[in-house]
Amino acid sequence: MNKLEILEKRKSCRNYKKKELVEEDKRDLCSLLEAPHPMGNIPGYELVFVEDGQRAAIKLGGFAGYNGVMIDAPHYIAVFSNSEPDNVRMTAYAVEDIVLRMMAMGIGSCWITVLDSYAAKTSMGWRDKDELVALVALGYPKEDNYFSRLFSNLKHPLVNPLKEGYAGLNLETKNDIPLREETSSFVYLDRWGNSTDYDELERRGLDRVYYYLKYAPSWGNRQPWKFIVDHDDIILCIHKNPQVSQVSENLDGGIAMYYFKLAMDENGLSGQWTFNNLDKDYGIPEDYWMTGRFTF
Repeated sequence: MNKLEILEKRKSCRNYKKKELVEEDKRDLCSLLEAPHPMGNIPGYELVFVEDGQRAAIKLGGFAGYNGVMIDAPHYIAVFSNSEPDNVRMTAYAVEDIVLRMMAMGIGSCWITVLDSYAAKTSMGWRDKDELVALVALGYPKEDNYFSRLFSNLKHPLVNPLKEGYAGLNLETKNDIPLREETSSFVYLDRWGNSTDYDELERRGLDRVYYYLKYAPSWGNRQPWKFIVDHDDIILCIHKNPQVSQVSENLDGGIAMYYFKLAMDENGLSGQWTFNNLDKDYGIPEDYWMTGRFTF
């Protein structure tokens, strides 16, 4: 099974069994947390495995939570980074890859918003670390056969990506026809507002890429992104929401960047995200901002 197949069944888990990860899963997870960042050195980037989830949930209550409510879990990942927007986006990019890998290991997870980084760090004894930009709750799902039901309609058996690697792309189909999603609302050609359709994206080889963006999680599941296709460049734009912190907006941007890169790679359209040369006038409205440029 490849990452895109796992991505299709991406689902946050908020209810966990009251048991710790077995030692093998802990070791595999810690090896992921200690791996180098896929986009290079990120100032302040550090992932810390929190062993005692029950204690942490008490200490972090009021300082972090999903919609203001702390999620009880056997363990957590504390996500640290320099708070500069580019760094937060790249941090989210790396952590979402770990989230997908945990799914393949049978481990459920959920992103948790940090409401007060300083207070949370002080409570947990992390004063010497950089900004606490997020937490990830994790553990075995409370519902029996949680993942086997999620993956039941996939053609390949679930494998552990740490040991088996990923098989080739296998798109979900209905009556042997790839599922098509309306794209005119979030993909523009050359300039903001110049809507496109599935046939144009198919001609450019981008149809399958945008199909997968609907699975990317975001704060409040608002999916705040739009794209501008400018020849061999693709610009990611994120909606500004006064109810959402800048950190949360950048976490959403980084997750969208990861899913986009993953889908492009799997479809033979290799490229890289950059954060420079974002001053071109595309007619973007004031309530959106350019997050990154993907060149392939």
